[in-house]
Amino acid sequence: MSSPAKTTVLVANTYQARKVRWFFWACVPLFIGCAYWGWDLSRTYGLSPGDGGVLQPLSWRLTVAAIVVAVGLLPLAGMILYVRRYVAGLIRQGGEVIVTFVGWPAPSERRIPVAQVTPGREHDGRFSTLTHRVNTPWMTIRLAGRIYLIDLQAELVDRHALSRLFTEARRQRERRS
Repeated sequence: MSSPAKTTVLVANTYQARKVRWFFWACVPLFIGCAYWGWDLSRTYGLSPGDGGVLQPLSWRLTVAAIVVAVGLLPLAGMILYVRRYVAGLIRQGGEVIVTFVGWPAPSERRIPVAQVTPGREHDGRFSTLTHRVNTPWMTIRLAGRIYLIDLQAELVDRHALSRLFTEARRQRERRS
């Protein structure tokens, strides 16, 4: 009887991932509202006294409607891409890495062989304006050829274990080639 594979939690991210998920779901009603408003503008733009009281030509109504719909669609589309690349959990179990994503419409999980893990770059995430300071450090990681994001403000980021994972993955790739 063989012993079970050793399990090591590399990244555990619930609080930050929950905020990302909330922001994603906040973008949904924004899009719905902009889509409805765009539909209404495509039919009635120009009729209100503030717009001149005369129905505008169809091309102008569709252009204004498209701009309003884009205002709601672009954040939602960006968040769909973001939640599909945002790592909520990373666990090494034997020769595999189990990755949990915030995901859309619900969290998802993938199992990836260790040899297909490649380190990315680390970003300090600092940004300052006159009134705001942002500090959101993050790093990229390539899993099976795709780039994913790890929030370094997660509850647990075991940098030593990540370093060992990257070293082992590189060794496995070198052995294969």
